[in-house]
Amino acid sequence: MRFLKQIACMIAVAAIACGCAKDYWGEREDLVLVEGKVTDEDGSPIEKIKVSFIDEASVLIKSVYTSNKGEYECLIEADRFDDKAVISVLFEDIDSNQNYGLFESANHPISSKDMEKDEDGFMIVNLDCRLIRATPLENTRQF
Repeated sequence: MRFLKQIACMIAVAAIACGCAKDYWGEREDLVLVEGKVTDEDGSPIEKIKVSFIDEASVLIKSVYTSNKGEYECLIEADRFDDKAVISVLFEDIDSNQNYGLFESANHPISSKDMEKDEDGFMIVNLDCRLIRATPLENTRQF
């Protein structure tokens, strides 16, 4: 079970204990979990890639960073995914020294059509991204 799902379950237990479970479950339906993995051309995970979620008005919704396994997850309000809305997911290498080379940025759109309900009832968008190295490794300064 992913970290955010575990937190949500802990909140549910607390909500039931204090008698406000209805409020909690209403909020749960209002969130979408966007998760995925960022890798290089060889399929190796890339750490510390900035993953930004941007609405159609070019307003930043949220940003997260990939883990040492290249994984990211972010909760976004479900109302941002109305029938016509498209959210841009921007993947950026802002710490090229950490990644031993500069990776090109990538931009992927997501919408309500990309959502699926998982076995726990969470709405999820799974978006993996493969980044391309912008410069050869031997031409990159390494620390």
